Amino acid sequence: MAKLKLTLLFLLIFTQTLRSQDGAQDVLVTGLDDATKLLQGYYRPAMEGSIYSINNGWAHTAETHKPFGFDFTLGVSGAIVPVKRQFFKVTGLTKVNQNEGGVYEGPTVVSSQPHGNFLKVISSDGFSLSVRMPGGTEMKLPFNATPAPLAQLTLGLPYKTEILFRYLPKINIVGESLSYNLIGFGLKKEITDWFGEFNLPLHISLLTSITSFNVNYRFANLNSEILSTENGAADFNLNSYNFQSIFSLNYSKVNFYGIVGYGSGNSNFHFEGRFIYDKGGPDEQDYDTPILNFKSGSMKATLGTRFDFNFVKIFADFTLQKYNTISTGIIFSVN
Repeated sequence: MAKLKLTLLFLLIFTQTLRSQDGAQDVLVTGLDDATKLLQGYYRPAMEGSIYSINNGWAHTAETHKPFGFDFTLGVSGAIVPVKRQFFKVTGLTKVNQNEGGVYEGPTVVSSQPHGNFLKVISSDGFSLSVRMPGGTEMKLPFNATPAPLAQLTLGLPYKTEILFRYLPKINIVGESLSYNLIGFGLKKEITDWFGEFNLPLHISLLTSITSFNVNYRFANLNSEILSTENGAADFNLNSYNFQSIFSLNYSKVNFYGIVGYGSGNSNFHFEGRFIYDKGGPDEQDYDTPILNFKSGSMKATLGTRFDFNFVKIFADFTLQKYNTISTGIIFSVN
């Protein structure tokens, strides 16, 4: 059976594919309630990790541009998935593993274990089925991180204010049946003057931001031993929010920055199309597909460094939060 591949995050050379192994769609025969619990547990670390990675990298200095000065940033963030999120456990299943108390344990989509465990399913017509849950992604990621693209324009405004803009237009990837788009807005206000003068080149700012990211992957009609699929598709949608205070020491060739704040977001993932269970007779059955909803947020603290080479700058930082995150990139700046 062909593999169902969902490419979630892509930017230029920063391309990452999250693959659900053979059998993801077959889980639908467990019924809407059980399938929701199983797939939500399976995809949770990738969906939550995406919230934290895409919410990072908004600022690498507290100092603002002069009016109409600007910079353009290209980079990537990666949210490190906690080890405990590589496996999940679901209880209270009503049609699955009834001899084991309706419990399932197995690898998530980010696990290094390539195969999931078998589900013993009682179908709606009373038949007993054996369905294998998908395993972890085949692709090895640095630090087991969920990546997100970073393409950002920052424009200086009067009164030591900046507007920040992230945008990836809706793009259809030829040969992949994949389309995606991203848009984000941020506002930064330097408040150093509120605290008087300092003996150090210290700058202080406040920043808030919002981001929306959407991916659609259309896959070919699939047929397994259990299900056939017509006009199948997978949709991923994410919204994230950011509130933070920025502190930086700005020297001529290097600056050091710290960030304290709160980041949160929500995402959803669902299959589209027709998923048909057919035992070979006339009584084929269509299965409803669940909408998987995820929500996460936490306090965050960032430490980072930026090196200045005239109009080109390079930065890297580490953020301590629920999913610790690494960000790095290159900046083209005109003051």
